[in-house]
Amino acid sequence: MMKLSCLPVSIFGDIISGKMNLEDWIKGASDIGYDALDVSVLFFPDRTRRLLQAAGNALARNNMTIAMMTTYPDFTNPDKT
Repeated sequence: MMKLSCLPVSIFGDIISGKMNLEDWIKGASDIGYDALDVSVLFFPDRTRRLLQAAGNALARNNMTIAMMTTYPDFTNPDKT
């Protein structure tokens, strides 16, 4: 059986801006019936233990896993170093 996950491109702006929190996406993916979900590194702005633990707890509460984490190198704006 094929498992399904989704990268929520259409709601990136809402998640990154805080209009929608990561747990809302986790719960929504579970409610839709996905087997797992995809996330962007941009969903974890500070990558603190607290934020990552909260995401892990939300995944567990909703019986979900992360299938993929995407990153976005920006070659159009090189580092100023």
